[in-house]
Parts: sequence; structure tokens; C-alpha cells
Amino acid sequence: MEPNPKYQLEGARGHVTRRDVLAALGVLALGGCVARTGGDVRESDVEAAQLLDDVIGVDMHSHAAGATGRRTPAYDLAARMRSGRMTAVCLQHTSDGPVIKRDPQNRVRVTREPDPGELWRFTQSRLAWFENLAQSQRLRRALGRGDLEAAHRDRAPAIVQAIEGCQFMEGRLEHLAEVQRRGVRHLQLVHFMRSDLGDNQTESPTQGGLTPLGRDVIAECNRLGMVVDVAHGTPGAGGRGCPGQPHAAHPVPHQPRLPQARSVHAAHLGRPRAGWSGSGRAQRSRRSPATWTA
Repeated sequence: MEPNPKYQLEGARGHVTRRDVLAALGVLALGGCVARTGGDVRESDVEAAQLLDDVIGVDMHSHAAGATGRRTPAYDLAARMRSGRMTAVCLQHTSDGPVIKRDPQNRVRVTREPDPGELWRFTQSRLAWFENLAQSQRLRRALGRGDLEAAHRDRAPAIVQAIEGCQFMEGRLEHLAEVQRRGVRHLQLVHFMRSDLGDNQTESPTQGGLTPLGRDVIAECNRLGMVVDVAHGTPGAGGRGCPGQPHAAHPVPHQPRLPQARSVHAAHLGRPRAGWSGSGRAQRSRRSPATWTA
């Protein structure tokens, strides 16, 4: 039976289907019950390991190793990425982290208003944490064109540094250039705390979707070479269906948070046309110049 073109990796040599990748991931998961290293997996199923080695695997949304708030990394992230055959993770902290917590029903709630300057100081401290993580664990940073391909070629784990929510800006557009200078390349517009950039999915919409400041942020991210992520946004703020897309010079990723919200978009890292692609929320895979279709 011929593979369904709807679920295959375009531009790949031969046919690499979504089923192939899922089967390989299943073998890895099963192997993890009895094997300790990636080498053990290779010995137990060479074909599955080769398939995973042949694609660029990127986790598009990760808070691994304590990225959201731990003072020191919780574990060796680079070692786990090598074992799991992952090329890169979009590793992020939450900009509104100091003012959100889970209630007894495990729902995330905003507990208070931040003090003036608090969220900007918090983000600066997390940027320092990322710098220490990359240096101490010898993680590469994917900053621009070709960095993911080079990391995959060299089997060198990499991070795409990200921030979930733009509350750190506190209305100051110039803060975007500062976080970009310190390595951020993936920026999510809104999170749980109400934002002056647009409405989010967990609060009643009051701003009609994307605000003028939100549009300015998208334009500045395009100028600086940062991916714009519209997760958590309402439809009017760029969520399901991505009405905010016309304001961006490039397609924007949307990682669904609600059951009815599903979409697939390419994401561009670094300079215009420096692209990587993905679908779903678990492992995104790409073989240049391939893109998943679904």
C-alpha cells in the first residue's frame, strides 16, 4: 500500500511517514523500560534508531530542567537530549511566573498584580539562568540560519531560547531588543496573566483580540528575527485560525491549548526565510528542506 501523502514528510529521501516516526518513538519508549542509554536502543532496534537519527527532532514547548523558576538546573538536560535523540528544545520560562500558581483543582490562577518592574527583573534573572545552563552543560544555542542543521549534523544538543508571555515588557517595546540580544528567538505573546498585547484563552476577552501594541510587538519581532508564538491567544489575538497572521511577515506557530484549537504553521528562526517546521506539540521533526503536512 502506498503511503498516504497527507501524512508524509515532504522533501525527504524516500517515504518517511508520520506512522514511521510514531513507530520509532514507540520503540524508544518501550526500550526505555529496559535500556538506559541511546546506545542500548540502537543495539535493540537499529532501524528505529536510524530513523530518529535521520530527522531533526525539536520539542516546540519545554520547561525542562527547571527553566521556569529553579535556581539551578534540575538535571543534565544535554545528556537526556542525547539519549532521546533530540536535536533541540524550545526551552522557556513563563514571564508571569511570579504571579501565577495552581489552585486545589490544579487550574492555573493569577494570584496578584505584580509590583512595578518585578516581571522585568524576573525575566532578567531567568536569562542569566539560561546563560549558565548553556555554558555549564555545553548546550548550543540556535540563533539563526543553519544552526539547527549544524546541531543535528554534529549531534550537539541545542536550545531555542523562548519566553512564554510578554508581560516582562511592561509596555516597553525596547525590552524586546534586550531579550533578543541575550539569546531569545521564540516569543509567545500572551500567557495566563492579562496582557496589553491581546486577549488570552483563560480570561474573558475585553480587548477585541490583538491590540495595537500587540501588532507593534509582532512587527518588532519580525525585525529582530524572533519567532512569534500565538499559543494561549483567543482567535482575535492570533489563536485558532490565527487572525493575527496578517500582521506578521512570516507564518507563526500555534501550539494548541484548547481541544478545539488545532492548526499547523511553519516557524521561521533568525533571519527571514531561515526556517524550521513542525506540527503537533510533542516531537517536531524536519529533514531539510522538508515540512510536515497534516
